[in-house]
Amino acid sequence: MIKKYLILASLIASIGFTASAAGNTGQDCDKPIFNAFDPVNKSEVDPESEISFTVSGYADPITIKATAKNIPLKLNIVDRDSFYAVFARLPAALTGKTARINVEANNTEWCKAKDGWLLRIRDEAVGTDDIVADMLGVKTYEMINNLVTNTPFAKMTIEDFGNNTTLMTITTPSVSSLGQLLDDGILIYIQTLDGEVDINISFNGDGSTTMTITHML
Repeated sequence: MIKKYLILASLIASIGFTASAAGNTGQDCDKPIFNAFDPVNKSEVDPESEISFTVSGYADPITIKATAKNIPLKLNIVDRDSFYAVFARLPAALTGKTARINVEANNTEWCKAKDGWLLRIRDEAVGTDDIVADMLGVKTYEMINNLVTNTPFAKMTIEDFGNNTTLMTITTPSVSSLGQLLDDGILIYIQTLDGEVDINISFNGDGSTTMTITHML
């Protein structure tokens, strides 16, 4: 009788350990993180525009997927060492519509992440002005400005020094505010600027931070 109780106790302990181990797997799950959605959320874009986003480098690139209004997108995935840059083009069928871009990726089979953003697609293209502006980095400046605007109490100024040299100065009231900008992918946006880019971050005595970006075309 004692032997039967011992066996039963061992089974209960074994089941309890297995359940505990299975329940703890989520604690070690590093879900892939999506950043640098381009164009930014709720933008109005031309039909068949190129879109892009980034995924943290520990994601399994085979599992990276995207859909636009439930239409699967053909992805171009570029390994940038610490992250994946993902590019796609909006389907022609979405012309004149509003579409949610849904993205997903796995770290492991059981560690999955999803995200997305909204775009409004014009009925027709607006012309070449946007193309020229993008070549000059104007769109990137706008996206950086949107990130700063959405960060509480952060400020940005832009100075033109001539000779195709621009200085962006971004101030935040705290290190945590700077961290929010970094988490939102501001450095990834800065990396897309053509020409030479120099970044300097200063931690001020009052707890604020100053980021200066010198951009030379």
